[in-house]
Amino acid sequence: MKKFILFLLVSMVVSSGVIAQSKAKTKQTEPFSFMIAVGSNWSIFTNPQSAGSSFTQAKQVSGFNIGLTGNWPLSKTISVQAGLRFSQKGSRVYADTPYYHVYSTPRPVYLEIPVHFVYTYQASKNVRLYAGIGGYVAKGMGGKNSYSGIAGSLGSESLVSGNEKIIYGNPGNSYAQVQTFSNMRSFDYGASGIIGVEYWKFDFTLGYQEGLYPVGYGANVPNKDSKNRVANFTLGFHF
Repeated sequence: MKKFILFLLVSMVVSSGVIAQSKAKTKQTEPFSFMIAVGSNWSIFTNPQSAGSSFTQAKQVSGFNIGLTGNWPLSKTISVQAGLRFSQKGSRVYADTPYYHVYSTPRPVYLEIPVHFVYTYQASKNVRLYAGIGGYVAKGMGGKNSYSGIAGSLGSESLVSGNEKIIYGNPGNSYAQVQTFSNMRSFDYGASGIIGVEYWKFDFTLGYQEGLYPVGYGANVPNKDSKNRVANFTLGFHF
């Protein structure tokens, strides 16, 4: 019993010290907060030229993003932001080879973890400006690819078209899986940056992502070296 009472007394003293330090630290930095955000993406694939084929006319497509972001202050002006969000990317592309001429519009959906180191400037009582740099990792979770065009050698061409669910991982045997963006790599990662303004509890952010990992799949596919490039904006509310 005496040991138990002593343990309680020690615990109270330690807890009091931790609380006091926490309060002192809170005066110096903002507390942890999180934000719910939704927004739009404008994405396009890089446009590499591979041997024996040309990958041309890559065009931008729009998508969505939605998720949660946490903010961990390290000082009065520096913090770490990390989140979890669903992000729809993709591109409108045209691939031209000796054996097929196909337009594809893949719209992959990723579960994404963005992480940024952020600098914040207090412009006024209720307005803060910030900028951050970091990166992201992502895993493909869904999406579809619509395609149409001509396949086959000269004199034996045939029309091909479809609206296929994107498969992540090794390609299958169908034309859509092997020769279009209906088959993509499971993971993506890259560098990213953000700038934004916070007014009271509302937040407006502009961001850019430069993919560093090929998203196409297959050794003989002209899109195998293409990477994601995404500009986005989000509107958020802090809690």
